[in-house]
Amino acid sequence: NPKTKEIHYYSPRWFTMLGYDPNEMPHTYETWQSLLHPEERINVENLIWDFINKKRDTFTIEFRMRNKEGHYQWILSRGDVVEFDEDGFPIRMVGTHVDISENKKILNLLSNKEQQLSTLLENSKDSIVVIDREGKIKFAGNLEAQIIGEPVTELVDYFYIEYVNVADRKSFENAINKVLKHPSKRLNIEYRSQFDTGELIYLEAILTNHIETKGINGVVLNVRNITEKKLDELKKEELIRNQNILSQTAQDFLLIRDKKEIYAYITDKLSQLIGNPIIFIGEYQNN
Repeated sequence: NPKTKEIHYYSPRWFTMLGYDPNEMPHTYETWQSLLHPEERINVENLIWDFINKKRDTFTIEFRMRNKEGHYQWILSRGDVVEFDEDGFPIRMVGTHVDISENKKILNLLSNKEQQLSTLLENSKDSIVVIDREGKIKFAGNLEAQIIGEPVTELVDYFYIEYVNVADRKSFENAINKVLKHPSKRLNIEYRSQFDTGELIYLEAILTNHIETKGINGVVLNVRNITEKKLDELKKEELIRNQNILSQTAQDFLLIRDKKEIYAYITDKLSQLIGNPIIFIGEYQNN
């Protein structure tokens, strides 16, 4: 009875849920109040009275109550007014308590796991991307947003292929299709992405088929930016190529006797080294 703060009945299950024998404590408002967690007592009571005074349409709340062993259990409480006096004030209220302690433990574990995963992703050198069968982005980490140069919120539901360089799209699509044909198939691929500025970045990805994995249902891409490594490799390849050209040039040059052949040979080799040069060859005569 909210008007008198009297509680007329606690069910046997209400007592045993908290580890007490049925009717071990008085059926009073003070009994319920004394078992509330001290940090939540004021807030819980305020919410109840807000509901009684019609400041809230429904009464559903979670709070902790002390059991017989002195530990606190999480309780989900729901209530409703079933009788009013002539002035419209509630005089009879019925409620239920459900022990949700196990649910809370599971949620806390999931929250901790999610936090651990988030920390790992933030500190990983790889970006994680999940795309569906059609190639739409379902999930993209912050690192992927940095790689592509777009906010995470703008990446989701876009086709990932749009961020792949046009010249590499065919090989990328072939790799995705190959992975989709086999559950848990893993495949390594290198491709390029391009910023709006025209700058190319080189990426390496491990593709894994998790289409049938509950909670993922997509192809997972572990993406790593390998631009610096790739540019170093290309520079080394160019250096070796140029060295080979110069080495062969020195050997060939010794065998050429005709002046015009020498000029033609020099032009050809310079073209190989620097690509389509405009060459002027002058001849100095000492009179």
